[in-house]
Amino acid sequence: MSMDSGKALGAEIPAFRLINAVFCEDIRREDNGKDMLLGVYGGDIVIARCPIRVGVSLWLQYVSAPAKAGETGIHLRLRFEGHDEPVSQIGLPFMEEGETTLALRGMPVAINGSGVLLLEYCLPGQDWVEIARKRVTCPDPAAEASSGDAGDT
Repeated sequence: MSMDSGKALGAEIPAFRLINAVFCEDIRREDNGKDMLLGVYGGDIVIARCPIRVGVSLWLQYVSAPAKAGETGIHLRLRFEGHDEPVSQIGLPFMEEGETTLALRGMPVAINGSGVLLLEYCLPGQDWVEIARKRVTCPDPAAEASSGDAGDT
């Protein structure tokens, strides 16, 4: 009986495959239905000062096969490498099988220093899996202090 229930549980886990993950400042929907990505981070996310809270937007394309339509099939989170606590997390329903485009606008992220921002997903009963990463660069506090001192003299 436990073998059968294990098979049933396995059958209820949705399939997920990421096609694209784009980090940007904002996403707007045009009248014609197109998504407009603004401030796409092609390289590092460069921050002018730290600590700071910023809104990070993510534009995702993925293929999914839900176990049951409308149920939360996946959890996404942003977290800094080396830290357990996520800076932002969301549960998403899989509405239908096939390719989906998803715009997550302005997810709040507290940045306290340079590091690597990880995008991870988790399916029911499974471990978190990294699907994208973006380096975050903040000014060196020592360099800022020394340049500030030089300007005061």
